[in-house]
Amino acid sequence: MTVHDLLAGLPQASPASNPGVYLISEAGQIPPRAMPGQLRDIRFVVACAVQGREVDLLISTGANEDPATTFLQVAAWDPTARVFNYSMRTAPSWVWAGNSWSALAPESRGKGMWINASSAPPQQRGPASVPPD
Repeated sequence: MTVHDLLAGLPQASPASNPGVYLISEAGQIPPRAMPGQLRDIRFVVACAVQGREVDLLISTGANEDPATTFLQVAAWDPTARVFNYSMRTAPSWVWAGNSWSALAPESRGKGMWINASSAPPQQRGPASVPPD
C-alpha cells in the first residue's frame, strides 16, 4: 500500500474538510554548514478530517523516494478510546506503534514522531545544538 492507495480509499471529503498537505524538512532551519554530510530529507504530512470537521487522520511519508518503498506512518483518531493510534508500514505489513498515551509514557516520551500526544516536527523531537549563522 502506498500513500496514494491510502488517500484513494478515504471517503470523499466535504469542502470544509479538505486535507491540508505540508512539506516538512528534517533539517530545514539548520544551515548546511552546521551539519555537513547529514541527510536533509523532506516529508509530506497530510492532515485530514475524515469524520466531521476536526483533523482525525495524519499521514506522514517521504517526499523523495518511491512511494511503494518509502516510510508510511499514520495516526488515526479512535473516538471510542479518545486517542490517536499510531501505525506504520514495514513492507509488506503494518505494525501498531502506540497511541496517544504511549507518547506520554516516560520511557517513550520524545523518542518518536509524536510528542505530547501530538505530531511533532523533527526539530522538536529532542534537544539539538545548532551553531548560529
